[in-house]
Amino acid sequence: MHSTRLLVVGRTFRRLANAASHPVQATRYVSRKLRAPVRSKPLPPPAPTSPRRDSMQVFAQIQGALNDRMLGRSTGSIDLGLRFPDAPSGAFGAAISREPGQRDWTEMIKGLAVPRDGRMLDFGCGASDRRSLAAPLGLTWFGLDVPFSMESTAREDRSAVTFYGGVSVPFADERFDLVVSIQVFEHVPEPHTTFAEIARIVRPGGYLLGSTSFNEPFHSESTFGYSPKNFVRMIGDAGFDVLEVTPGIDIWTLAIRRLARQFRHDDAARILAPFFGTTASPLNDLIDECAAKQGVKPVRANALKLELAGQFNFLARKR
Repeated sequence: MHSTRLLVVGRTFRRLANAASHPVQATRYVSRKLRAPVRSKPLPPPAPTSPRRDSMQVFAQIQGALNDRMLGRSTGSIDLGLRFPDAPSGAFGAAISREPGQRDWTEMIKGLAVPRDGRMLDFGCGASDRRSLAAPLGLTWFGLDVPFSMESTAREDRSAVTFYGGVSVPFADERFDLVVSIQVFEHVPEPHTTFAEIARIVRPGGYLLGSTSFNEPFHSESTFGYSPKNFVRMIGDAGFDVLEVTPGIDIWTLAIRRLARQFRHDDAARILAPFFGTTASPLNDLIDECAAKQGVKPVRANALKLELAGQFNFLARKR
């Protein structure tokens, strides 16, 4: 590089010496050039990468891992390098389950401290599938629903259920020890009024237990999808302390199931059955597996699962 620089300077000096009428000025010009820093040629730009190819590889890896979880297989040594959020602060963060794996409302109900001669309201009872839950707890079951729901119109015995207009609940104050509501709140027309009415009919220290929709696709004329954080706030404003929030089925699984029902093939359900018969939520299982490999605490795994939840479960106690 040094010899090249001298060659260039020499050529410049000769041109100036031959052309300039003042050799002294030419000499000063060359001196400045000698003192100037060397400017090396810039390196050529790196060869362009293919973002599309990289993205396809990542998605193919994720899809393969999800397929393994759907079939009940471990992903083995694959490390997807998931980024887990920190556990949120405040009432919502305190309510996120610290337990690994799936813990839904059927598990939450087993440990409730309710009086053996108490009352349980099945809010949005439909076909009364949850009536059998009351007896093991020593509770008397009451059903409440709107008369125009698909499940209500299909039921043969309507005498055991109270029907109402969907807003004001027709029961006295502090009448119930437990209100159970499974996938109903996303259908109510006035959530704030509904939560206030439920708080009114639950005795102090009584419970509200159930599940509702977050990212779940539109279904059965649903009107609301609640973010878990906002749901905790709304229930808190109504007079409840939320004790626990856990993720339900993930949005990916619910979206695939919803799409599968649109297939024109008569055997679509049979073809897809093996993929959904081994686990309720493959994406949740995959997140749990990655968290265990990376040494991530369950609360952070549950926080990520809640972000991607189609549904979530909740347990709250009236103040």
